[in-house]
Amino acid sequence: MDTELHPPRAWPTPLGDAALRALLENLSHGVALFDGSRRCRWFNPSAAAMTDGLVEAAIDRDIVELIAERHGGEAATRFASALSACLAEGEPQRLSYWPFRELRRPDEGMTRWFDLDFARVEVEGSGQGVLLTLTEVTPHVRAQRALAESETRGRALAGTVPELERAEEALRASEHRLRWLVDNTTESIWRIELDQPIPVELDEDEQIALWIRHSRFAECNQAMAFALGFASPADVIGLRLTDLLPMDQPRNREFLRAFIRSGYRLVDHEIALTAADGRRRYLLNNLMAQVVDGYAVRSWGSCREITAYRASEAAVREGEERLRLAVSAADIGTWDYDPASGEMRWSERLAEMLVLDADERQGMDAFIGRIHAEDRARVRKLIMHAVTPGSDGAFACEFRVLTPHGVRWVAAKGRTTFAGDGSARRFLGAAIDVSERKHGEEQLARKARELERSNAELEQFAYVASHDLQEPLRMITSYLQLLQKRYSALFDDKAREYFGFAVNGAERMRAMIQAVLEYSRVGRREGAIVELDAGKALRDALDNLRAKIAASSATVVADPLPRIRADPVRLTQLFQNLVSNAIKFRKPDVAPAVRVSAAENEREWIFTIADNGIGIDREAHERIFMLFQRLHTADEYPGSGIGLATCKKIVERMGGRIWVESEAGAGATFHVAVAK
Repeated sequence: MDTELHPPRAWPTPLGDAALRALLENLSHGVALFDGSRRCRWFNPSAAAMTDGLVEAAIDRDIVELIAERHGGEAATRFASALSACLAEGEPQRLSYWPFRELRRPDEGMTRWFDLDFARVEVEGSGQGVLLTLTEVTPHVRAQRALAESETRGRALAGTVPELERAEEALRASEHRLRWLVDNTTESIWRIELDQPIPVELDEDEQIALWIRHSRFAECNQAMAFALGFASPADVIGLRLTDLLPMDQPRNREFLRAFIRSGYRLVDHEIALTAADGRRRYLLNNLMAQVVDGYAVRSWGSCREITAYRASEAAVREGEERLRLAVSAADIGTWDYDPASGEMRWSERLAEMLVLDADERQGMDAFIGRIHAEDRARVRKLIMHAVTPGSDGAFACEFRVLTPHGVRWVAAKGRTTFAGDGSARRFLGAAIDVSERKHGEEQLARKARELERSNAELEQFAYVASHDLQEPLRMITSYLQLLQKRYSALFDDKAREYFGFAVNGAERMRAMIQAVLEYSRVGRREGAIVELDAGKALRDALDNLRAKIAASSATVVADPLPRIRADPVRLTQLFQNLVSNAIKFRKPDVAPAVRVSAAENEREWIFTIADNGIGIDREAHERIFMLFQRLHTADEYPGSGIGLATCKKIVERMGGRIWVESEAGAGATFHVAVAK
């Protein structure tokens, strides 16, 4: 029994001879070694027990002869044929359901059944031999016989087997449903087979090496194929584990290490891999291995793809980083208040604004305590309203903060989120230092007040000056006319011409003073703003111009005009000035034609007054709306040069705007836009 036992060449093993012998001797399977003369060179205790001493007797005798004596010639012939074929061809042989009679216990069923597996090996000192492995299948054979007997009894009793057929059909249907579920579930499922069982008592690195070498995909569903970037399961089956998880990457080795350390039951372990379609995938795995007699023989697993979740996480992190950078760049301070606990957290920038300790956590009182005493009650009231159940949760205000360097203005906005029961859950907000803006607004307001006072003084001066100048001018005009009437006979033609110039100049001066007086009244004596019919204001203006229209043979056409809010007197004056100008600045020997219309957009009504007159050079489009800006001499086109300036002032008082579109010789189109 000293024969050295060499393992099969196809199964390299890291075990030494002593360890291998100990392993074989403690197997529950029977193992016996035969040389070329069909004598037993070695056997383990299980083989001796299973064959009822037959292998032990074969140490000195031919095993085939012993089988013939105990089990008959036919059995000996089958055994000899399998043994010889294995020796001659080197191919493994199997005899299934081999019966061995138990001579020592004839009262116990007499026969046990085994599967016999023959494998050719090298036997030291004897050349080639055969390693016989016995696997007991007695319970299976007896169960088959019991089932056959039951079926026979069932057929004998009923003549048919409807219940059995229904049971078989139900079993097939159940298997079909299970297969359908596996194939159609969104959960990825797979099975990995090992080309060689892996002893679980080996250290981690040795087990990892064997998993890398011997694992291959034997089965998977469609979801798993998609997760790995393949079109169908057929593309996955047969791949090695390393085809998908390259072992030159440490994280893949750590995945196997975690699997081994879990006792071959790994739960919710995340891996990242580059799929066959080139995309980066993230999978959350559950994995277990089947361990038989201390050997891992296969593994099953399921996984869920969490790539979208990881991408969302990355997007959230990126968004948070962008927000952090934006908040930092915008110089914004933030806070987070928990109404339930009273705890309030603030950013470093807010702590700097309010002169707070960045690590201080004293709650809302510390926050409000830094606000200027005159603003404190107002801010507290707005915050309490924002966190009150049933409110809209909004908070917005500006307040002052006392700092060692003076008063700082802060603009703050916040929002409360509410729980399902209506209670305030969180009050979040942001604040920004608006001191410079506030100081600028104060300066602007001061300048505006000064400008308003100056304008008022100028308007008062213009009104008083134009009003007070009229009386002396009337006296000058009257006396010039009296001299011209009473003493014209004493003057020669040249003197009379001079008197005419003086009277005309005085009349023009009177007209200009009257125009200045009218201009100054715009804004001083404003009427009530009412909703009115713009068409009615235009008709009133045309009534005032009836004589001028008749004298010039002018044609004025008006489209329907809308109702707007305006001062009736000023709107009539606006239409009158624009239509009067259209008639005045006409082409020689061409009857004036004027059209008034209106159009609207989302915010405004736009009135248009178009004529066929002499037009206006592009360079003068802005200048014509200024005081005393004339494009023609008084002899060509009489007037004060204030009419369009008055129109602009009226429109601006209405909150609107006025502009012209024209070219010299092509008529003019004035537009007036006012809010709806």
